[in-house]
Amino acid sequence: MKNQAEVPAAVACASCVFLVGVHLTAAAWGMGSAPNLVDAPQQVSPPEELRAAMLHACQAAIAEDVVSDARSLGFRGVDAEARLGEEVTSTRKKNTFTTTGPGEFRYGVDYLWQPMTFACEWDTSKNRFKKGKYKKDKTADIAALPPVKARAVSECKDEIREQVDHEASRRGYYSPSITVEPGVIFEELSDGLQLSGRLEYKLDHVQESPTRLQYLCQWDVEGERLHRANLGPRSTWEAERGRVTCESRNQRRETCSAPIRGRVRVYTRRSDAPCELGRSWSYTSSEIVVWDGCRATFEFDMR
Repeated sequence: MKNQAEVPAAVACASCVFLVGVHLTAAAWGMGSAPNLVDAPQQVSPPEELRAAMLHACQAAIAEDVVSDARSLGFRGVDAEARLGEEVTSTRKKNTFTTTGPGEFRYGVDYLWQPMTFACEWDTSKNRFKKGKYKKDKTADIAALPPVKARAVSECKDEIREQVDHEASRRGYYSPSITVEPGVIFEELSDGLQLSGRLEYKLDHVQESPTRLQYLCQWDVEGERLHRANLGPRSTWEAERGRVTCESRNQRRETCSAPIRGRVRVYTRRSDAPCELGRSWSYTSSEIVVWDGCRATFEFDMR
């Protein structure tokens, strides 16, 4: 049919949304007998069928992104939500139809709704949804909770940080960097709340990659106090690897500090001169020593 575009009714799949079954002529778009393809976006008022279908597809795409972001930040993810506002603006530029507006999202049913804006695109040449994205408002607090749960989370995280600090100090580290992810998963218990989450830390600047741990807290709702806080299994504390670069210049002997617990190896040799254990380098529990032109990055188990 001449000058006719096919615009679907909403069918969603795991990664995309297609619209099928609704036909709109060029005149129904408010464009006369032919599409008006101009360089600058033109504000339009789409037919109700198209508007509803577009928002349905947009809602599904934004919700999928919110769930993905929630999981990456330590939230449960499955109960993350998004909702679009009613005051939307529609524009068209060439073959792209764009709908923008305000909305709200939350990364779990325990958390408070936060403001966002969204933008979704529709390809008029292929009659299908292209993409959708959301942007958190500058004032958004993704970890905002009702007062009781906010206090439980605050005290839980404080106690967990203290435990990491204590364990680091016991091993000879006094300034570990600790990052507790914002997401906390809540479980209702008969006598209170259970909170679980994730954190990562570096014991020292020589630690190559952060170590990740799970934590678990129990909150006494009636007593409004933290009942218990536990880190993950003890074995996870033994996963740290450190790297130090030590270089012998002009054949001179050089000593480099390194908190060594066990195995040491040459990770990357940086010199033409060989680096052989006992012949041009050695180590103790606190340092690596190089000589005779050995220059290398050493990897070791941290104490």
